[in-house]
Amino acid sequence: MRRPTKHLCLFIITVGCSLLVTAQPRSNSDVGITITANGYHLEDADIDTGGSWSTSSLGIKVGKSWQSDGGDKLSLALQYEHRDHSFSGDFSPWDSVQTAGISGRWTSQLDDKWGLYVAPSIELSKEDGADSGDALEYGAIVAFNRFYSRDLQIGYGAGFFTGLEDTTAFPLILVRWQIDESWYVGNPFTPGPVGPAGLEIGYRSSENWSIALGTAYRTHRFKLDDDGPVPNGYGETQAMALFVRSSHDFQNGSELHLYAGTLLAGELSLDDASGSTITKTDFDPALLIAIAWQSRF
Repeated sequence: MRRPTKHLCLFIITVGCSLLVTAQPRSNSDVGITITANGYHLEDADIDTGGSWSTSSLGIKVGKSWQSDGGDKLSLALQYEHRDHSFSGDFSPWDSVQTAGISGRWTSQLDDKWGLYVAPSIELSKEDGADSGDALEYGAIVAFNRFYSRDLQIGYGAGFFTGLEDTTAFPLILVRWQIDESWYVGNPFTPGPVGPAGLEIGYRSSENWSIALGTAYRTHRFKLDDDGPVPNGYGETQAMALFVRSSHDFQNGSELHLYAGTLLAGELSLDDASGSTITKTDFDPALLIAIAWQSRF
């Protein structure tokens, strides 16, 4: 199991972030086809063991959503991401990492007060040259949504994921709250460097523009190749992202999202082939910039 401190951190941030959710455009829940392209870059972050680390990413996601006559919604998505890692100094544990996955989401209105949310996924994440057979992680999130009013709903649930010689389980709270016509707080579901969950407080200045301040805890674990410093081991990055987002809705099915921020409480970990930690080191905050484009058809 992953460290309890990580579970606690994820739970606190998710709850704190999710005390409120958004009236922002949530393209991923619309019926139809959605294509998302995004990229981000983290400037050189000093590593406690010496040297620095930077990373850049490009990704694409294609999804399809359906809605039944009874109101149930089903979504399926394929995604791919390529991350380049650059190290200076003696600590240089991995290079480029590829991640591919398929995810689903099913939502159902059980009655006028409760709804069900189920989101399974399977993902392959590995350094270039690593064995794909040991690079899979899979699991699901399940939550029951309680509708307190037209503007407020809270989801109570849990997530469970296993693979990559690691298993994690955590409670979560998902909330949607529209404060007024312009202000919202809640889970950032727009595409970007931090993904869903976390906290976002935002302001919609017009039909076209919105701005937000957000945070989220993120971890990325992957299989290492057999020629590196730890053959067939596992690498992991984890940090809390703090960001400012500006979004433009073109009113034609397309949206542009721009991000600037940093990573806090960052840590890089290196595990052996059995999943036991060999070394880990903290890294300092550094500038994070990102862009995402989403189109619906």
